[in-house]
Amino acid sequence: ALYLFSRPDDLHAQPLVVCLCAAVPLAIVAEPRGEGEPGGRRAPRALRMALTAGLALIVLAGAANRLSALLLPPDLEPVHLAGVPGIRVPPAEAESIPRMAARVRRLVPPGEPIYVAPRRSDLVTISDPLIHFLVRRPNVLARDVSVQALPREQALTVAALRRARPKLVVRWTDPASSRPEPNRRGRPSASRALDEYLASAYRLDSRFGAYDVLVPRRG
Repeated sequence: ALYLFSRPDDLHAQPLVVCLCAAVPLAIVAEPRGEGEPGGRRAPRALRMALTAGLALIVLAGAANRLSALLLPPDLEPVHLAGVPGIRVPPAEAESIPRMAARVRRLVPPGEPIYVAPRRSDLVTISDPLIHFLVRRPNVLARDVSVQALPREQALTVAALRRARPKLVVRWTDPASSRPEPNRRGRPSASRALDEYLASAYRLDSRFGAYDVLVPRRG
């Protein structure tokens, strides 16, 4: 619950909800043993009723979510890539992802790393490390997920790019990448060091929907 004060969004709420679905029923039926007591006693009736009501709300929200998905399903299509079964995305992405992956594989030999850049380096609320899996190319960085907008993280990323000099950078330009949030993660860091480096060292090769393929500048 305390963690949600920093990132109160749907992605980070889901693990908490899963934990609550297990923890709340256990709390309702628990019979803790008191010191020196052979049996123990259950939680007060008012507390058990409150926990039951909370669990009912979680179940109701889940049922409403599933009912909405059944009656008003989103417009999704499968991604046609070898070794990528079951992934369904909006039609525009279903068309652009295979084309982007084909271009990356054509320019970068197997086993050589690439880098997946955010839309803007001073505000990164979500990243897309799944691209590495889709194109079958490893990450230049040691970690797939970090607080990328921090000046220190940008400096480390630029240093890694200078050392590795990857043949290609994929920039994910979906607006979700820099969507403002009511927390520190959703405020610009005022540092654009990574953007400046990419602009000086790379140029646009091709664009596939929300995926820009960048290649090194000559000279």
